[in-house]
Amino acid sequence: MIDVYDNVFELHDAQFVHHILTDQKFMWHYQHKSDKSQEIYHWHRSAGRDEESLKKNGFEWLIPMWDHVMKKYKFKERYNVDTFRRIYFNAHTHGVEPQPHIDDGDFTMIYYPILDWQKNWGGGTIVWDEHSQSKKEMPKDIDKHVEYVGNRLFVFPAKRLHQAMPVSRICFKLRSVIVFKCYIMERLDGYED
Repeated sequence: MIDVYDNVFELHDAQFVHHILTDQKFMWHYQHKSDKSQEIYHWHRSAGRDEESLKKNGFEWLIPMWDHVMKKYKFKERYNVDTFRRIYFNAHTHGVEPQPHIDDGDFTMIYYPILDWQKNWGGGTIVWDEHSQSKKEMPKDIDKHVEYVGNRLFVFPAKRLHQAMPVSRICFKLRSVIVFKCYIMERLDGYED
């Protein structure tokens, strides 16, 4: 199951998020790894693990964003999710080669915030077929390629092998995403960091 939702937010809200993530004052950090076993890094910034930490870190604007998608797409009914476990930002530029990896949690929800992203820049996300669950051998088949389209959200099981696609050398923008990590309600009760 891989669900793709387009035109997630009203244009003025999508523009607000776009502006924040394209502002040069947004302080990205390098040296983050999706796969701890490899020396491959990308740009990253943590937003928070709950509403209190989002507010403390200056990302309280993510709370109504989360509430909106929960209600609009009925995430509680569809995915048995009623809250996020953490929210963070990832980014890549040309030359930063993303690697296949598997996430923690039950569901990964990725939002594409850059509204003027061009198709020929690449930067989408692929989810490998369900039989490609090992990072040790090269995955064989792509189950879904989700192109980078601004104001798009997609949801998939976190244990699916996936990776961001490279950014073209003709692109001089940062390919950024907002990631919501979610656990189904029964598992969240006993989860500890």
